[in-house]
Amino acid sequence: MPAHLAVRREQAPPALTARASQQPKTTSFRPDIQGLRALAVVSVVLGHAGIGGFSGGFVGVDVFFVISGFLITQLLLSEAQRTGSISLRQFYGRRARRILPAATLVLVVTLFASVLVLGYVGATSVVKDSIWVTFFAANVKFGRDGTDYFSADNPPSPLQHFWSLAVEEQFYLVWPLLLLVLLVGVGVWWRRRKHVRRGLVRLVEGRHQLPVGRILVALVVLGAASYVWSVRLVDRNPTAAYFSTPARAWELALGAVCAVLVPAVSRLPGLLRAAIGWVGLAGVVVAIYHYDASTPFPGRAALLPVVGTALIIAGGTGAISPGPRLLLGRQPLRAVGDWSYSLYLWHWPLLILASEYLRRPLEPAESVPLLLVALAASALTYHLVENPFRRARVFTRPPRRGLLLYPASIVVVLAACLAANEAIQVEIAQASMAPPIVVPPPRPHHQATTTNLERRLVAVVEASVRAAQHRDPVPGALSPPLLDLESDLAPVGGCDYVHPIRVLCREGDVASSRSIVVLGDSHARSWIPAIEPIAEKQGYAAYYLVKPGCNATDTIPATDHGVFKDCIGWRTWAMAAIERLHPAALIVVSDLPPVVISPDGKVETGDAPVARDFQRGLSGSLHELQPFVGHIAIVGDAPGLPDGPGGCLSVRGANLGECAFPPSHRWRLLFHAEHVVANRGGYQFVDTAPWFCADSLCPAVIGSTVPYRDREHLTTEYAAELSGPLQEVLQIAPAP
Repeated sequence: MPAHLAVRREQAPPALTARASQQPKTTSFRPDIQGLRALAVVSVVLGHAGIGGFSGGFVGVDVFFVISGFLITQLLLSEAQRTGSISLRQFYGRRARRILPAATLVLVVTLFASVLVLGYVGATSVVKDSIWVTFFAANVKFGRDGTDYFSADNPPSPLQHFWSLAVEEQFYLVWPLLLLVLLVGVGVWWRRRKHVRRGLVRLVEGRHQLPVGRILVALVVLGAASYVWSVRLVDRNPTAAYFSTPARAWELALGAVCAVLVPAVSRLPGLLRAAIGWVGLAGVVVAIYHYDASTPFPGRAALLPVVGTALIIAGGTGAISPGPRLLLGRQPLRAVGDWSYSLYLWHWPLLILASEYLRRPLEPAESVPLLLVALAASALTYHLVENPFRRARVFTRPPRRGLLLYPASIVVVLAACLAANEAIQVEIAQASMAPPIVVPPPRPHHQATTTNLERRLVAVVEASVRAAQHRDPVPGALSPPLLDLESDLAPVGGCDYVHPIRVLCREGDVASSRSIVVLGDSHARSWIPAIEPIAEKQGYAAYYLVKPGCNATDTIPATDHGVFKDCIGWRTWAMAAIERLHPAALIVVSDLPPVVISPDGKVETGDAPVARDFQRGLSGSLHELQPFVGHIAIVGDAPGLPDGPGGCLSVRGANLGECAFPPSHRWRLLFHAEHVVANRGGYQFVDTAPWFCADSLCPAVIGSTVPYRDREHLTTEYAAELSGPLQEVLQIAPAP
């Protein structure tokens, strides 16, 4: 989110034509931009809170990007035109005074609040996020997390909103330097590089005349390249595009174009400028109310709010006209515009921490009081932190002294991280002292229906469920440790089909001429530690044809990660590979996606319709493969949990009962669909429900093992514990 959200009452640059004396007069203060800031931040805040139908409130960030590009370029050109020079040290000093005090305050408060609310697993994650935020690389961190299939289901960080501040800071780092080169030319810049290093450049085309054409051409070329990249990236990876600075740079560049074209626009007739402004405002409002989470963004869809913002800024240039400036420039919009930077900083951690504390999404009635608290905090921050630091003589005389705030902010945040980490270590030490779950001998009634190893496993599950029912404390010695859950991924050897590769990798007993194939999505991958020992012990090579998001059906799954268009091509290749391999056994594990697109293009939503389409597609795939496979087994997947175990089990004072849940209706539909397919096709169905649940309750700790790394995927430790029971049930004979 923009760094400079409060009013800049500095002299705006006159027109950018030949001489300053020839420019039409412009006002030094744009109250309509304050109102535009208010509109942007209100749309973002209410959109995050789920209030008022602001489903496209996220476009408020794009509005701020355009405003930032406009104001920063306007200030830089004003300085160059007024003094014939640009001081980089003074520029970055002003940015530090404007950005860092409020951001550092919110960051430190959020860090310590996370220690109190999230427990040591969530707090540790926030400590790591704080480092990325401090060095203005939050967009890189959260973009990487969002594109990681196995991290995307984690709850959002209370610092995630700092990604937009990182985008702007990266823009501030590059644009002034590029503008210097555009102002003086590369050759002159090189000859006078000593002066540039001092942050002072004399313009070679005259003290008051700027190379407008050169600047415009550069902005258009760079902006066009950024827009093309944004469109391409949003089609391939919308999450990466959302956080990407190169995919957002065109929005800032368009704001910069507005700053360059101020003189030309200000000479337009008032009614025409008013019409331009109203058209722009209509575009922004339409995007706010009609876009939603399914809108591919930024890309082409961002044109509406971004161009709309540019039109509002352009329409408000020059003399007063009957445009949106008359509406946006009024109170209380101007006051909210003053507080908008702090309001943006405060609202997100308040909403996220409250939601995590309650372990569920907030209701609108719960969000409203929190937003009022955020509004009050932003007003106090504006008056007690933002303004004092921006005006403090110690940082303004000379202005470049504000650069001291950069290392000061780093020191403060790092000290807060060390203090938070100490508190986290104390919690970990206290949690490690809790006693283990007591497991009695297996109950006799299981002896006739289960194998020996399965009977022992079921006894552990039943004991763990009783401990949850008694609300016993979380055992201290857990495997894997809760802090290691995020990195606990089943190995896939040399073939990670997350990437678009089409090769086969032999695992298991690589010297064997007989093979086992595992087919499915990321849930099938999590069963590899259970299947790999079977293949090695029984003498089979193993091929793990597992691709996250892609099950064994002929449908195209769609989740929050996007539409998995590559699944059809992947399935075609995997099916052909299985036909060539002629495996002795095919083991199928799949999850039920939230949405599927059938081969005829029909979109199915809702658990029951999706389960029916899944059943049809799985039946067809296995029927097609049956002639080429010795034995087919469908392994029922783990029921999962509605929340990640790391956060639930690590909260201060947590007990096992708070982290145990009944099986979901969606999982029951999946089990039923797979059972029907197995019965009709004559395949084996492995009912794994007793390995995870008892008495209609599924615990987050089984014995001393955490069965899930996240809401749905098995940990490698628990999957390995299931290897013995799975081998007994599958009855895979040793390879000849």
